[in-house]
Amino acid sequence: MSLADKKGQAWMSDFLVMVILLFGIVFLFIFLWGQYTHTASIRLSYNRMWVAASQAGDALVTTAGFPPSWENLDNDSIHSIGLAAAPNVLSVQKLERLSQLNQTLLQSRLGLSDYTVHITLRSVNQNETVYELGNNLSSTLNRVTLTRLVLYNQSLSVFTLEVSE
Repeated sequence: MSLADKKGQAWMSDFLVMVILLFGIVFLFIFLWGQYTHTASIRLSYNRMWVAASQAGDALVTTAGFPPSWENLDNDSIHSIGLAAAPNVLSVQKLERLSQLNQTLLQSRLGLSDYTVHITLRSVNQNETVYELGNNLSSTLNRVTLTRLVLYNQSLSVFTLEVSE
């Protein structure tokens, strides 16, 4: 075998190793990029859900809704839902009317159409559930839970809004 043949064999061996390494690096990059985009997508989805839930929870306990006397109106006249007679003081009438709304309308007026909603109100003094609306989301992994201290019926209570995809 001549020197030129040996150089050709060495060059071909180096070339094949380089091509195999290049393909390995490209496949590793594609795999890692897929993992990164999947994780980023989940995080972005959770952040969107958290923002929507936070806005809805704050609106429920700090505003009266629009129109402010929505509890006396038909469903088509309700633009947004708020439960407050004053900030962090919940109205008994608004909470009673809330339970008469269907889940789809409730979620739509809260800006949570893409999510499942569960609302609870627990009395701090008696440690009992005073009000509950929606499906229990305790078995759902991807959920946002917001709690607020409120006054309801002259009693300190914990308002909880759970939102899940």
